[in-house]
Amino acid sequence: MSNRDSKKYEEYLIYIHGISPEYNKCHQEAYDCLHQGISACISRDVLEWHNAKRCDVEWGWNYEGESQQAKGHCLLAKAQENLVARLLPRIEEARDFSINPARLIVPGARELMLKGFSDMFYYVSEDGQNSVRQEVLSTILEAKDIKTRLEEEEPFSITLLGHSAGSVIAFDFLFYLFANDENSRSSESKKDFINFDLPFSMNNLGDLKINLDDLRSNLEKFRKMAQEGKVRVRRLVTFGSPISQLVFRSDDFLKILADDGRLNASEIGLDRNPEVFGAPLEGPRWINLWDKDDILAWPVQPLVREQDANLVADIYTNVSYSILRAHNLYWNSKIVHEKIAKHW
Repeated sequence: MSNRDSKKYEEYLIYIHGISPEYNKCHQEAYDCLHQGISACISRDVLEWHNAKRCDVEWGWNYEGESQQAKGHCLLAKAQENLVARLLPRIEEARDFSINPARLIVPGARELMLKGFSDMFYYVSEDGQNSVRQEVLSTILEAKDIKTRLEEEEPFSITLLGHSAGSVIAFDFLFYLFANDENSRSSESKKDFINFDLPFSMNNLGDLKINLDDLRSNLEKFRKMAQEGKVRVRRLVTFGSPISQLVFRSDDFLKILADDGRLNASEIGLDRNPEVFGAPLEGPRWINLWDKDDILAWPVQPLVREQDANLVADIYTNVSYSILRAHNLYWNSKIVHEKIAKHW
């Protein structure tokens, strides 16, 4: 992980959360904990990390405050909270005698499933997918000088760090940027990342027409630069990720898997080392951390072709022995910090 004297590009670290019980509002504390933990494990000489610019994405809750009427994805956390408060007491009201020991953890497991899956169910819906993607992309484009780099077509390198549904959003974004007719068997590569014909439900845009046009233009520039080798994926870091479950949401991916096929790592930019970024990166490019006690997390290496297996590392990480707590304990796990630092 040495610095290159000829470095003429910027590194960006993009953090994307899911919606979870502990962090169902602002995720700044979680982001800071993860970032600072990784930073403590990386030598101060590795300027690529320590000088990298951060982009912290927020979605799924009304971060604009009560003065702003929430729309679309910003209603998710509140809707989840309200429904959980009504559903769980009804379950507790049902009483019968049972010697089944699993009954001891069923209430907590039900709560985890409801709170852990609601963001994913919402994201895979048409309304949710569009609303969340609009928000995530607008945040990324406002990060430091990414918009300027797009306008001037200056190269830059990105690392996406996604938890839970955030990992799926990160994966989908990379697939949009890098998949094309040459490396993909899926018609998903021909689809727009955002459907601008659907009703626009973001909170934070003033002049809607201008901002939508700006968003569309910069999205197209982002993909064009990725296809031309001016955007590099340094690392995709996922933890507590349900990606392996959610590949079933597409007919194209169903066909690939039913034919015993696998995904091409080039479709998400993992095998690309454009010359402008210097010497090729070493080691795996997709770092997936998972805990067996986290029932929402899965390995991902079986998704990709065997010849791409060296580009993907499934790292088993014991963050907790509790199936009720494991999903949300990656952020402050020293083991997680060390593993990410080692492979970055």
